[in-house]
Parts: sequence; structure tokens; C-alpha cells
Amino acid sequence: MNWLARPLFTILWTLLPAVTLAQPSVSETGNRFSSVFTREDYPGANQNWGIVQDSLGLLYIANNDGILTWDGSVWSLLPISPDQTPVRAIARDENGRIWAGGEGHFGYLTQSLNEGLSFTPVELLLPDSTQNWSMIRKIIPHQGRLIVITPEAVFTLSEGKATVFMSDQPVSNAWLVNNRILIRIRETGMFQLDGSTATLLSQDSRFGSEDVYALLPFTGNQVLSVSRQSGLLQWDSTFSKAAISPGFAKASAYLTENRVYQAEPLSDGSIAFPTLLGGVLISSSEGQILDRLTSENGLRENKSYAVFEDRQGVLWICHERGLTRLLYRSPVTFWNDTRRLTGSVYDLIRHRGDLYVATGSGLFLLKGHETLPVIGISTQVWKLASDGTHLYAATNDGLFSISGITSEPLTREATYSILITKRGILAGIRSGLVLVSRNGARKSVLPVLTDQFRSLLFHRDGSIWASSRLNGLFRFTEDDLNSDGKNVLHFTTDSGLPGNSFNQIHRFGNDLYAATQQGFYRFNETSQRFNSADRDFAGRPPGLATYLAISDENGWVVTDDRRLFQPVETGWQLADSALFSKVPDMEFWAMLAEPGGIIWVGGTEGLFRIDRSPVQRQIPSLKPVIRSAGFNTGPVFYLPPDGFRSDPVSFSANSVRFSFALPDFHTTRRLPFRFQLDGFDPEWSGPSYSSDKEYTNLPQGTYVFRVIGLRSDGNWSEEATFQFRILAPWYQTWWMISIWVLMAAGLIGFIVRIRLNQLQRDKEALEERVSERTAELEKALIDLKSVQTQLIQSEKMASLGILTGGVAHEINNPVNFIHGALPALRQDLLDLTGLISTIRTRLESEPGQSPELILSLIREIQPDELRDEINSLLEGIESGTNRTISIVKALKNFSRLDEQEIKPVNLAESIQSVLLFLKPALSDRIAVNSLISQDLVVEGYPAQINQVLMNILTNSAEAIGSKGTITIRGSEQGGQIQLSITDDGEGMAEKTVVHAFDPFFTTRPTGTHKGLGLSIAYQIIQNHSGTISLESQPGKGTTVSIALPSKWSEDPR
Repeated sequence: MNWLARPLFTILWTLLPAVTLAQPSVSETGNRFSSVFTREDYPGANQNWGIVQDSLGLLYIANNDGILTWDGSVWSLLPISPDQTPVRAIARDENGRIWAGGEGHFGYLTQSLNEGLSFTPVELLLPDSTQNWSMIRKIIPHQGRLIVITPEAVFTLSEGKATVFMSDQPVSNAWLVNNRILIRIRETGMFQLDGSTATLLSQDSRFGSEDVYALLPFTGNQVLSVSRQSGLLQWDSTFSKAAISPGFAKASAYLTENRVYQAEPLSDGSIAFPTLLGGVLISSSEGQILDRLTSENGLRENKSYAVFEDRQGVLWICHERGLTRLLYRSPVTFWNDTRRLTGSVYDLIRHRGDLYVATGSGLFLLKGHETLPVIGISTQVWKLASDGTHLYAATNDGLFSISGITSEPLTREATYSILITKRGILAGIRSGLVLVSRNGARKSVLPVLTDQFRSLLFHRDGSIWASSRLNGLFRFTEDDLNSDGKNVLHFTTDSGLPGNSFNQIHRFGNDLYAATQQGFYRFNETSQRFNSADRDFAGRPPGLATYLAISDENGWVVTDDRRLFQPVETGWQLADSALFSKVPDMEFWAMLAEPGGIIWVGGTEGLFRIDRSPVQRQIPSLKPVIRSAGFNTGPVFYLPPDGFRSDPVSFSANSVRFSFALPDFHTTRRLPFRFQLDGFDPEWSGPSYSSDKEYTNLPQGTYVFRVIGLRSDGNWSEEATFQFRILAPWYQTWWMISIWVLMAAGLIGFIVRIRLNQLQRDKEALEERVSERTAELEKALIDLKSVQTQLIQSEKMASLGILTGGVAHEINNPVNFIHGALPALRQDLLDLTGLISTIRTRLESEPGQSPELILSLIREIQPDELRDEINSLLEGIESGTNRTISIVKALKNFSRLDEQEIKPVNLAESIQSVLLFLKPALSDRIAVNSLISQDLVVEGYPAQINQVLMNILTNSAEAIGSKGTITIRGSEQGGQIQLSITDDGEGMAEKTVVHAFDPFFTTRPTGTHKGLGLSIAYQIIQNHSGTISLESQPGKGTTVSIALPSKWSEDPR
């Protein structure tokens, strides 16, 4: 079984020559697809008596509780009286009106747009003298008249008037035959009715005593009668002579034995006979039995009262306990265990006109509507083969020869494949091949082949191809059967096959194909290889795992994805698969094609016959029926005509619910719908199996509801439409808008007047408050500026402290030097003045002193040394004085108090000035690397720029511990001065960096710093249209980056 158990399977049917495959004399008849309905499905009683169909396709059923309606989606019940009188008769007249009657009640159906379906009684139209009739048994519309049959009388209604024919004996039935109204009066005979007059046509005792249940027009003017005693009889037009046709014998016997109840001519000329015991008999007009419909092959039960053929050819059968829908005209029929065909189907063959079916539980012969098991075979049958005279079957119990329904074993070992050759029957067994003669003699052949062979095939060149179960394909000739097999060719994956297991070999014309689990492969005789043949199948995705079977002359293919392909010159093309879609999902094992478009497929669900001939009933034009359109607080429309336009509905009813159905009964499956509301839905919905759609809270506007359904043939139906308009809400109507405008205008005028007065008062109060608040704000602003000035001054004083410390440190050295030089200079000067005084005194007291004396006095004070000492002291004083002047100049340059306008600022000089004053803070522990050009100039307020540099460098110096470095870089890029000051101090965490420029933010101990240095620097840089940013990481130092607009100057000083 495993080699066949593949969910993806494709099969062939083979057209053998007409000489060997004669067509059957009687077409095999299988089951039709059917569905049953009981009181669990519909809201009525068990018993149903008759069915009619209206122009929309809806069904109306005479039920013991009233009139059932069915639209394909919803059942409903309409009683004809408060006590739910049984309805025994129902008919549709030439104008489409539906009439119904029962015990004591008679009338017609009225479809009201606003009230729906209702029953209108008309029994009051009947004459008063005839009010005692018991039950209406039949209603016959004819040429504008209505003939109503009761046991007591026959009424004829025409143009609102009634005529009556009263009978002394019960009227058992009436029929319209050859344009005549014929009535049978019990114990009397057959009459022709004309208004209130009945003319006796025949007093034949069979009309008086027998239960005649139907009269039908026959050839010419003849009439066919149906009774439970005589069966089918042919009568002349006067009912004076009856004939029994031999062709009616079997049908007559069946009808009398099973108690015929009625007869219904069908659209194809056949006749349906419902019976009380045997279901429904279908016969040709000549009496040949075409089919028997019973509870065994689809009916709810055998007891049947009426048959109705709807506009799609679907048969509806009324039963004692429910209804049956039978797809009698369906091109697909089937055989399974209900037809005594058991097991999965593995092979099919037409032998001498008879169809044989191989299944997992035996071999069966189909004869008309009968399924006959072949005697002696009750095991799995794998393959069938015919030589035109004999039929052979490969089974698990061996190889059998078949004749009719008898079998004769030729071997007793499991056989899986067979091929008829000139030398005998070549059979594939469990471990190789054997040659079996027609008398059962067995001989092993080709000992080199020891695998199971599941299929054998003759090619046109005379070679034989064998498909093994697990070891690829083999090719040999009939002559090789007597050899040791050395000439046998072996084809495996080395030959292009995708695998060695489960390959099937098939022939189409001159080509050979291997069907594998990975797709189709065609054999190339020249290269002796197999190549993918997916391209031969137009319209099919490549590479799907599919088994393939191809006939010698003509091969149709079914693929694993349920597509049907027909052969063409270039390969296969996708055929119309709509009919094939009616076959249930299953694994396919066998296929057979026959002339006339008949296709047989078999598999796990049984055997299916598909009639692809063009003479098939076409599905009529179908469109959905909108059962109702109901607005939430507005009107409800029942069965509105297609394209109906409702009157405008109020805005309060802006929710609508649609119910719809597609009266396509030619399927037992549910059918999906698609819908769209123009003006609301942007596009059609996807398929939905719901037959209701609700829209809520629709805005005002005009809408068109559209709905289509998927027909049983796989095509979408025409659309049904319903148009409606939702009015604007009352508060948006023109008159209400006018009132709103007038009211709004008056209210606005009143409000404006009040507001003007109020505004005037508020204006005065506001002016007073504004004056007060302005004074307060001015005072607050003055105070704020004062505080700001104090804070900034405080910060400047802090900077000034640093500056003063630096200035004091720098001035202290030269001042100390001058101070130290002054006593020595004073002493030298005293020595000189003393010498001069001594010389003057001597000269005055002793005039005429010799020069030698003066020189000796001069030599006493060592004039050369004194001169050098004084010069040295003066040079030191001059150096100290110059140093003090440069410090004062640097201080002036730093403060620039005399420069309160934008001027070019030489950043190198400003940095040097700042570093000069920070020298005490820097001392020897901090090295400063100034990598800045001497001509780097920026426009700004000099004092403020110096303040920024002082604040940043001060912070950098304080951030460095014992030793460190401050690096200053500067450059000009694209009109911007880029300045960065980097220290390798302790750095800051990210949360500190975020607040670094905030006023009063500091990480130093409280009281030592006010936290305004960087805030002031940030404000100054912002005022200079620049940017300042800070990057820092704990332990890695901090970098402050400044960008300012620049302007070059030849002499910035």
C-alpha cells in the first residue's frame, strides 16, 4: 500500500481501440449528490406534499404546518390559518402567483414590500352552497383559469368568479393532459371538465375501480395512465382502448409493487414516479427504467409524495418525513458502499463493453444501475488488463482470469502488475517478474530483477518498461525474457530521475514520461536520460509532486493540486476543471476516459463519473435575492425588487441590515457572498459565508448596496442592488439651519452687547491693574537687575581676587628689588655727596690745593666701584619699573575698561594676560601648552572675552590636583574661531555635565564658589553669537569648546 499512498497522485484514463472497447449498451448509473432536510432543519411539520418555484428562484413547499419557503440560506414557515392547517396543494399560475389550499382554506400568496409574505384567503369567492368541501387535493392553472380539486367538487375560478361542478361520487384526482382537464370520479369513470359541466369519456372499469394516480400525454394524442393495479397503460384519446407496451413491463411491475403515488414529467422527456415503498423511479417516455432513487442512494426515505424539478434541473422529493434535494442533472455521479462498491478504487477498464472496477476489497462489474461483485475475488485488486477476449486481474491472492462475474485463479502469489505479451502474461510479483500462460503455467524470467514491479508498459518501439518499487526503472525486450538479463537497461538518479522510489512510467504518443514525487520527467531517446517535463503542462506551477498516467493515443491528466489537463500537440493545457471540482477531496488512484466526454476517476472516496459532454443543462442566469433591508428605527423592506430605490429615511434610522440569499440549489455546499456599499465601502468585501450584513452609524448621503454570490459552477453571479438615501439629521435641515442662524444672530447680538459693556468695565479695571502690575514689574526688574549686577559683580570680584593675587604676586618682585636697591643707592649717593662736600670744604678753606689731594680723596671712595654699583642699582630699578609698567599694561589690557564697544580681540594676547594673573594659581604644578596662533582674532567685547577665558582657565586649574596640564588650541575654520581648553583634571560625570552651565550650579563646597563662572561665560558667548560646549569624563579631564565669529586685522592692537 505504501507505494500508492501518496496524497499527490495523477492518473490516466486510456482510450483503447474501438475494436477492443465496445461501448456499453446501457449507461452505468451511479448515485447523485443529495442532501436531506427534516424538521430539525426547517420550522415545519414532517410531511410535505408539493413544491413550486417563483421567478426569483425561491421554493414554496406545501407542508402539514403551512407553506415552507427556502431561498438557499433561510427557511421560513407561513401558516395559512391560525391553527396551522395542513397545505396539501400548491401551484403557480401563468402570472407567477402562487396558490395554496388545504382543509377548509384556499388562497394565494402576497408579497408586500413593507409587510413581507402573507396568505390571502379567497374561499369566500366560492358559492355558498359549496362551503362544505373538506380538503383541496390539487390546483391546476390553465389558460387564465384555476381549477381547484376537492373530493366533493371541482371549482373553476376565472376573473374573480367561480363555477362549480358537483359530483355524487368522490372526485379522486384531476390532470391537465393535451390541453384538456380530465377528472376521475371514483366508481364512475373518466370525465372531461368544461366549467361546471363534465363529459364522460370512458366507463372502463379500470377508471372506476382502480387507483389511477397519474395521466400523462403520450405519443400523438394518446394518454399514459398510471395505477397501482395495472401499472402503465397506453390509451387512445377517447379512453376507449388500452394497450400494454412490452417496454413498460419492468416499470409497471415496479410501480404496482411499490405503490406509485404520482408522476412528474421531467425536462429531458423522462418521467419521475414517486412511490410509497420504493422511492422514485425514473423511466424514459418509452418505459425503460433509467434509475431508481431510494434511501440507499441518497433519499431521505422511500415514502415519496411528489417530485419537483427546479429551473436548474435539481429534483426535490417530498417525503413523509422531510425533503430530499437531488442533483439529478449533475454531470457527476458516484459509486461507493451505498452502491455496493466497497474499498478504494485502484484501476478501471472497459472490457467487451462492460466496466470493471478494481478496489481494495475486490473486483466489481457495473451494469446499468447495478454493482455486481466478481465471484472468487475478495482481496485487493491492483491492476487490470484485457487482450480483447480475456480479462486479467492482479491481486493480493494471485493472477486471475475473469469472465463476466466469475473468476479463475492462474497463480496463487501476490501480483502487483500485469502486461499481456506474445509470450504470455508478464506479471510483477513480490520479488521479480514471472511469465504466466493462459492455462496457468508459470516461469520466472530475468533473474537479475528481484524488486517489486508495480507497473509494466509496452512502448511503440516494442520495448518493455518496468517500474520497480524502490530501484528505479528498467527497459528490456520480449526476447530478453528468455535471457539472463544482461541486456536490461537500468535508469536511476544517474539517468536524471529525481529519486529511485515510487516512479511510474507512462506513454503518450511516441513519448515516455516518468511520474515522480518531484514532478513529470520525459525520456530523451538520444541522450538516454530523463528531463523535467513541467513545461509541458501549461498553467501549472512547476515542481509539484504528482504521479502521471498517459494513454497510448490520448491522455488526460489530473494533478495533485486538483487541476485537469487535456492533451494538445505541444503537451498538455489546463482544461475547464469546474466539473472536476464537484468531486470531493480525496486521493486519486485511477482514471479512464471514454468517447463522448465521459471521464471516470477513482480513489479513496469511491468511483466518480464526470460527463464533460456539451449537452449539459446550463445554469440559468442567477443573482442573489435581497430577502430584507431593515433600518434600525425605520422601515423594513421585504424582497425588494432588484435595483429598488427606497424613499429617503431619517437620520435616526442610519443603521441598516441586509439579508440575502443565492437561490442556486445545484450544489450541496454552502456558497459564499461578496458585497459592497457604494458611498461607504472603498472596495468589494472578501468572500463571506454569512448571508447577512449590517452597517451602523452611516452618515447622511446616497448609498447603493451590491451583493454577488459564488454560483455552483464556480463563477460569480450577477449583482443584486438596493439603493437608499439617509437624510441629514434634523439639526442639519435647511429650515432648522435658518432657525439656528436667526437664533444665533439674536443671541450673538445680545451677547455682544453684554460683552461690550463687560469689556468696557474690564478694560477700565484692566488698565488699573496693568498700571499697578507695570509698576510692580518695573520695581521687580530694577531689583532683578540689581541682584544680577551684584551676582555678576560678586563673580567679577572673585575673578578680581584671583587677578589681584596675580597682580600682587607679579608686582611684588620688581617692587622688592627697587625697595632693596634704594638703601644702597642712597648710601652711594651719600658717599658721593660727602666727597663733594669734603672737596668743596678743602677748596674753600685751602684754596690752591693741589689736584693730587683731590684725587687722593676721590680714590678713597673707590669711584669706579661706586659708579658700577650705582649703574647696577639704577638698571635694577629701571628693570623693576619696566616690569611694573608691563604688569599695569597687562592689567589694563585684561580689564579693557576703556573699551566698551566691539573691537577685534587678539586671543593669544588675551590668553597670555589671563595666564599672567593666574600664575600664582598655576605655580609650578600646572603646565600650560598654548597652541594658538598669535594672529587669531575675534570680534567682541574685550573685557567680556577676557572674563570668559579667566572663568574657564580658573575652573581648569582648580580641577587639576597635584600636577597636570592645560592645553589651549585655536584655529579659524569657515569664518568661525574654534577655541578649545582641555585639562587633565578630575573630570565630571554625565549628570554634572548636563547642569554645568546652569546658574548657581557648583560641585565645590558651599560658600567657596557661587556657581556662576560657566553660566556667565555661556551668556557672554551667546551674546557674541557663538556656542560653548563641554565634554568631560570622570578621571579623564574636561574640554571646553568655544566657537565665535572671526574677523582678521593687520594690527589688532
